[in-house]
Amino acid sequence: MLNLSKSILDEVYIDDLQTKWKESTLPVNNPKNYFKLEGDGNNRVADLIRLLELIYLIATENLDYYKSKKDQKIIALQKYIYSDIIVPFQIIEFVSDREPEKNHNDQIRLLISNKLKINTQDKSDDFKNWLSEILINSKRANWVPLVDYPTIDDSSNEKEFSRFFEIRYTRLLHLAKLCHFIDELQMADYIENQIKIDKRGKFSGNTDKLKYGASHKLSSFLGQHIIRNFPFKDFTRFKSVGYQKNAEKSGSIYEHFTPISFFRDLIWVKNFDSHYVFDFESPSSKPFTVNEWISILWYKYRTISISKNEDNLINQMGEKSRRSSGNQAYDKAGIEIWHEQIKTWSKIHALENLERTMK
Repeated sequence: MLNLSKSILDEVYIDDLQTKWKESTLPVNNPKNYFKLEGDGNNRVADLIRLLELIYLIATENLDYYKSKKDQKIIALQKYIYSDIIVPFQIIEFVSDREPEKNHNDQIRLLISNKLKINTQDKSDDFKNWLSEILINSKRANWVPLVDYPTIDDSSNEKEFSRFFEIRYTRLLHLAKLCHFIDELQMADYIENQIKIDKRGKFSGNTDKLKYGASHKLSSFLGQHIIRNFPFKDFTRFKSVGYQKNAEKSGSIYEHFTPISFFRDLIWVKNFDSHYVFDFESPSSKPFTVNEWISILWYKYRTISISKNEDNLINQMGEKSRRSSGNQAYDKAGIEIWHEQIKTWSKIHALENLERTMK
């Protein structure tokens, strides 16, 4: 069950969390062989269906936020579901980490259809009909949203910012619910199998019985697919001074100001102040609530276009996958936000504006 506690985290706590993560002795978690199945994929089908039911509620209750401006019959969440939710959830094993072959697609469809007993002739169950359509028509597409962010900068008025906050809150709340679901899924698997993970990332407990394995594959799924590819959440107009002045000469990078690896690690790194970052016996080893997740996403999920030279500097300083909190990495590299956007950059990520929007 979703935890809808009203309390959100504060900026000091979240910054401290990222600083401890950056300075930790944990391995840089970039799981390889993600397509290799650990355990019995059939046991995960029921979890996948529960996740799809959650997305169905989101898609049907807030449909306009995910429609295409050009063709309102195209619903972004439904186009995202097959390639970024169903396929990478690992209910079967692929021969590679590339797009699965047709027979793999057929296996996935058959597994889910059999589990739900989907009958394409039966039109009485809305969820099954919705999912059946996705399983049949899984083509991806790119488009401009019907409900798009207004163009804002430091000269925008409060009405424009209020509209922006409303749209951002709606989409990040939906994403936070998915993050919380995966967080709960991971915690339940660890607790059931009496898992402890020490500060160097070493597991102890019944690792051979873990439904999702001991290679952080669920964590990778959360970061690479659920968060990275969730539709229409990015405000894509932020840019650096270097990008504005030199992008045509040096090339450009559209980057995550806070690495995606920070968000994905939050479902298994729960305590930096003890020997174990996860301990099934510790009260601190618990999922973040939906509102805690949205506060993390609101404050830390930021995208910006920078020049390739600036990106190279971040890499050289070792601030790419494990990055310091706040503007420390950018300050060290001499990267500045474009001067017409400095106030906007701070304003749209401030948690006081999240609280105001939630009321």
